[in-house]
Amino acid sequence: MEEQELEQIVRQVVAELARRQGGAEDAIANDGRAKVLVVGAPDAVPERLRADAVLCPLAEYEASRNICRYDRVVIAELTLLQLVDAALGRPGDAACCALVSALLAGKEVDLVEAGLPHRAYAGKGSTGLYARIEGYVRTLQGYGVKLWSAERLAPRAEPPAKPAKFAPPPAAVPTGSAKPNGSRVVTEAVALELTARGADTVTLPRGAIVTPSARDVFAQAHVTVQTEDGTR
Repeated sequence: MEEQELEQIVRQVVAELARRQGGAEDAIANDGRAKVLVVGAPDAVPERLRADAVLCPLAEYEASRNICRYDRVVIAELTLLQLVDAALGRPGDAACCALVSALLAGKEVDLVEAGLPHRAYAGKGSTGLYARIEGYVRTLQGYGVKLWSAERLAPRAEPPAKPAKFAPPPAAVPTGSAKPNGSRVVTEAVALELTARGADTVTLPRGAIVTPSARDVFAQAHVTVQTEDGTR
């Protein structure tokens, strides 16, 4: 066996052992959480993208160059050169290599808009150059990269409460004994009894209710009807 072939086998064995050892360490450190490779400063990763995740710096990836160790990649900062290289599929430095490898491996890749330096010059200089650079961003989106703007990362507002359905106001239920007051209702029988006494005038309680048939009895008997307060 030639010396060159032996060195290649040794490198492969060492790489495999390092990968397995790294996988065992990851299982202990992750504690069941997603392992996220961060391109840029980990502090620049928004809260929404870091929830329930272990953030790993790019230096960790540089040591192994194994993108399969990570569940997804978050791009918190990307230079113009790295943007162009990644859009053209050129794995230049470690950041581009991680981005290209993640897309080829089918890993989820999130790109924070604040990490794109050219966005600060929107509408200020050459529109043609800006559009050219934006074309590389759209190319990455076409590859499956998710672009997160400040609006998408903002906390979600609670939806407004639905107006309550119309309900009629509660009806006031009168309280009382519900017992009829017979002395205030003058029926035909009561009128006949009163006119039988032969009086010319009949005085009724205040607020008394005289039925039509009772009024006919009083009229036929030529009896004047008045209440206690003198009202006729």
